[in-house]
Parts: sequence; C-alpha cells; structure tokens
Amino acid sequence: MDDWLAESRSVPERRPFASAALAAWALAGLCLVLGGLLAGGAAGRLMAPEGARWGEGLFLVLAAGALGADMLRRLPLQSVLAAVILVAGPVWLLHGVSSATGLPFGRIVFTERMGLRLPAGIPLAVPVLWIVVFFASRGTGEMLLRPWRENRFYGLWLMGMTGALMLLVDLGLEPFATRIQGLWSWPAAPGRWAWFDSPLINFGGWMTASLLLMVLTTPFLINKRPVATEPGILPVFLWFALVIRIGLGLDPA
Repeated sequence: MDDWLAESRSVPERRPFASAALAAWALAGLCLVLGGLLAGGAAGRLMAPEGARWGEGLFLVLAAGALGADMLRRLPLQSVLAAVILVAGPVWLLHGVSSATGLPFGRIVFTERMGLRLPAGIPLAVPVLWIVVFFASRGTGEMLLRPWRENRFYGLWLMGMTGALMLLVDLGLEPFATRIQGLWSWPAAPGRWAWFDSPLINFGGWMTASLLLMVLTTPFLINKRPVATEPGILPVFLWFALVIRIGLGLDPA
C-alpha cells in the first residue's frame, strides 16, 4: 500500500520533467530547421536581408531556450535563472571592459549588424551567444566525462573540457563573424600571431572567461533533487548544430 501511494505521488512529480524535456526538444527541432534554412540560403530567399539577420538571432534564442528547458529537467527554475544571469552578466561586463581596455578579449568593434545594444554598447546577441556556447559545451563535457564522474578530479576535468569545447566553437566563429557575416572587427593590426584577424589574446580571454563562468555557475547547476536525473544528450545535439551551422556558413556560396 505504501509503495502504491509513493508511486502515485511520484507521477505528478514526473510531469514537469516530461514537459521540460518535450519543450527542450521542440525548441531544439525548430532551431535545427531554422539553422538549416540559414545555412542553405533559403532564409535569404524567403525574407529580406534584414529579416535573415533576425533569423540568426532567433537561432540563438531558440538554442538558449532549448538548453534552459533541458536544465529544468534536473534543476529548479530559480537555479536555472541564477545560472543564466551569472553567465550573461559577467560576459556583458567583460566585453565592456575589453572594448575599453583591450582585456581580456582584445579591442573588438561590433557592427550595426549585431542589432540591439545593451549599456556600454555591447550587443544583446553577445550574452545570448555565450549562454548557448557555454551551456552546450558544459553539457557536452558532462556527457563525454560521464564514465569518470566519480573521479575526484572530475570537476577540474569538466572545467578544462568546457573551455576546450568553447574554444573549438570560437575558432570557427571568428572567420564566420568577421569575414562572412561582418558582425564585428578587430581594428588593431593583429600582426602575424592571429587567427583570421582575431588576436591570440581573444582565445586566452575565452578560456579565462569559461573558467570564471564555471566557478560562478557550478553551485547552481548541482542537482539537489532526491531523485537524480542524468544529463541528457540535448546539449551535445545543440553543440554540434552550432558547429555545423558555423561550418556551413563559412562557405558563402
């Protein structure tokens, strides 16, 4: 009898998890379809160039929404919101400092194609981009390191893996954003130590920022629920979707 009552009580508790998972995959599916249209050039034929640029922003919003819904499978809403804020806020601050001083990313100039601006002239798309790249990379790192989850150095390995996966995204993002999309530029001559006009300090800044974000968000991303829910594969799906979107975009034809 007690087992039956416990099972009956657990059914409503599972519903939010199922709803979050359904919402996450629905948003991820829309993101994939939109990414395919953008990469194949169909979006440019179906809408004006300004609308196509908004399509790129919508791609990021859908990806961020899917990652947030996926986290809600395991975490309470307040923890997810805190983690998102602790990514968006420091990223906005670091980019504002970098625009003024050149540290930690180098002096970067965002073009009008980036759209809406936050205070200090940082485009709204920048924190959204970091939210997608960070949580997709972290979730992918969790999946890759799952066999070593009980290792006492697991946290350090996860920090390093997350940073490495973010750097892989940025290696493709720089030529895509500067030479293909014209989203930002590097006004200072980078010299010979550069990657598609991007100074090497930019990649050091990405790694440093990723470690900082891991330290800030990890306390809120620990699953404290009585019934543990394993990390899902959706972040891996979105990480590869982002990489493929960038890779296909590098061919303007």
